[in-house]
Amino acid sequence: MAHKKYGWWAVLQRAALRAMNAPGRSYPAGRVSFEKQGSNLTMLLPSGRRLHYPMAKVVEGTYGVEIEYLKASWKPKAEAKEWPVARLWHGVLAENADQAVCADLLRESLVRAEGADIPVIGHVHDEVITESDTGRAKSQGRALSRCMVALPAWAEGFPLKVEVDIAPRFRK
Repeated sequence: MAHKKYGWWAVLQRAALRAMNAPGRSYPAGRVSFEKQGSNLTMLLPSGRRLHYPMAKVVEGTYGVEIEYLKASWKPKAEAKEWPVARLWHGVLAENADQAVCADLLRESLVRAEGADIPVIGHVHDEVITESDTGRAKSQGRALSRCMVALPAWAEGFPLKVEVDIAPRFRK
């Protein structure tokens, strides 16, 4: 049972630790799951994509048993002899899962927009930027909205809402 204060965070942490202690077995945590593959801990996302935590190991930390891994996405300082190490705690796991799922949803909506012949010229976080002549802006906005809220099968039930803003130039 999840800790009341931490809920899903605790479920993620527990599944990650179980995977670390049983290489090759998959441990679910909601719609994601964890598996230790060689020296990597992987988080399998609902889309099928994996996040990798390289050179993961269980260590005794300040708050009890923790997972440590190499921050391979950071370039070591010039004078560094090794890659930086980070602790994988429940808040990081939740943030990584949330952001990765939302990134997968955005990518799929961009592909649908391309298929609907909507000229996407950029995106900023969860915003998609298109360009059109004034006469087509509203209909293109509606079409883009449909592309963005269409959920793939792996995201069924995901709460998603879109707001369209039409302006002569990009603004926040």
